Amino acid sequence: MNLVAFDKLDGVPIYYARQPVAAYGAKGKGPRTVRLDADFKKQLEVCLMHLWSKCPLGKPTELVSGGCYVEKAGRHGEGRAIDIDAIWWGDKSLITKKAEQQPVLYLGIESVLRLHIGMVLDFWYNQAHEDHWHCDNGTSLGWRGSRNQVLFTQAALSLVHGQNIGSSGIDGVMGKDTRQALASALGVDGIIGDLGKVWSQFLELTATKAFAWLTR
Repeated sequence: MNLVAFDKLDGVPIYYARQPVAAYGAKGKGPRTVRLDADFKKQLEVCLMHLWSKCPLGKPTELVSGGCYVEKAGRHGEGRAIDIDAIWWGDKSLITKKAEQQPVLYLGIESVLRLHIGMVLDFWYNQAHEDHWHCDNGTSLGWRGSRNQVLFTQAALSLVHGQNIGSSGIDGVMGKDTRQALASALGVDGIIGDLGKVWSQFLELTATKAFAWLTR
């Protein structure tokens, strides 16, 4: 583990907005010095630079993080994880707990995160992650069919692509309705069998479509 200390990612200051420092949902206080494994920090900066270039809101003024390295088990204890609570562009913000109020922006951002980071847990994953994205590189990139990937796929198909994913909705099950909706979103006839071949394409398409909506 090669931890490095910093208070900015790609020049964007890290802020903190959890009690007792500041109320969640506020911009919070910063810049705040955090630590991450040096390689993961580099990986994260590449990801964020891609995000800033793709999102029409551009480079943000603050990135609010609920935590990076902490002395506990798991990826946070290895310095290979970050929790992202919010992103601010001046007076405009994406607060992760408000994902259902800003689903297109939320899912557009998450698409780019997933292009670069193997493990992303989000609003739809469980109640513990409703107020942040958990991102870590303890899992390889690519489609694995994990519950967190399926939940994201269903949310993106329904809320960004406007596809019908069936009566069960966002349930984390990659069934026939979800596969048909994915094929329709990608412009493919029939049902997609091997999602590994289209995963990156779907992420790119979702980000492009989500961010295009923001410029309407």
